[in-house]
Parts: sequence; C-alpha cells; structure tokens
Amino acid sequence: MTSIREIDRQVRRLTGEDATCRPFMCDGSPIGCEVVQAGINPGTLTPFWPYWDAKKLGCDKVGWLAEHRRLNKGKRTPTRNRIEELCELLQPLRCMEMNMSHHYSKDQRDLTPSQRADTVVFDYLLNAIRPKVLIVHGNLPIRHLERILKVCIKKDEFVSHKLNDFTLDIIAAKVHFSRVSREYLRDFGTRVKNHVGASAIAHRI
Repeated sequence: MTSIREIDRQVRRLTGEDATCRPFMCDGSPIGCEVVQAGINPGTLTPFWPYWDAKKLGCDKVGWLAEHRRLNKGKRTPTRNRIEELCELLQPLRCMEMNMSHHYSKDQRDLTPSQRADTVVFDYLLNAIRPKVLIVHGNLPIRHLERILKVCIKKDEFVSHKLNDFTLDIIAAKVHFSRVSREYLRDFGTRVKNHVGASAIAHRI
C-alpha cells in the first residue's frame, strides 16, 4: 500500500510545489478515503501547502476551510457549500476532493490547453488512493474524465471502470454542484452510501 510519505514525495514532485496549486483536500490522511469528488480545477487561491503535513495527520481541513472563508470575506462559494454538505451526508465514509487539473484559475475557461491537459496529479492520486467511488460534477470535467479513462459516463448513473488492478465506480451529478438543490444532494448522497455498502457486501460474499 502507498504510504503518506510516498504520496507527499510524488505530489511535491509532480506539482513542483507550486504555491497556487491544490492537488487535493481531505480531512486527515488521503489514504483510506472511499469517495473522491472531482471537478475540473481549483477556483480559489486558498493555499494548500500550509495545511498539509505528511509527518503528522495529513490535511488540516478545518484550518484550510477557516482560511478559505477568511479569504472570501467570511463566505463560502455555492460549490464549496455543496462539497462540504455532501461530505457530511456521506459520513462515516471518508471523502476526498480532487480536480482533473491541479492548476488554479478563477474561471476554468482561463486554463491554458497545456494546463487543462495536465492530469498527472489526478492520475497518480486516483491510482494511489484507489477509492471505491468517483463523483464528478460539471460538463467539462465529465468530458475530460471520459477522455482520460476512455469511458462513457451518463449522469446520475453508476458505471464501473477497471483502472489498472482495481475497479472504480463512477457517477456524475446531473449538473455542477453549484447549481444542485439540497434535496437533490441528500438523495445523491444516499445513493452513493447505499452503493458503497452494497459493493462491500458483494465483495464479502
């Protein structure tokens, strides 16, 4: 199994320790996260590195969220609200946030073609963490993921994909998280939890 020290080494190498990048975010260690939420790229400049310490517990998400709120004048964006609400709904499953591209841009349309195509951190982490479910939201990241994994994704439907030596179940939200209702998010979270539970039972039989 990949160690947290190895993840730290590889992520630093792949990002060049870019101060504006956000390779991932989770509460504590990324190892053992069953669910990954994926968008296209980080849209805020809340720094990652001050809240990541591989020698201790991993990510200080509480501290990172406090800094995110401070930098956004005491508010959270609609997307951030839904991401955090879904994390709470999925408990006790552990959730990790990633992006297809780790490069920051306020608007995804501002990414250069080379930045948009740079999925090395996403590719590495997906294989290192080996989550049970990958949640994707937004048309651009869905198309991006279809190209990366060569898989057809239908919104609100689970599709299983063999990724190297493990099976990844992928589901896309009907629209970007910034536009979904709380009612939809509750139903979506329940579906994901039930799917992970059913999958775990099937593997024990």
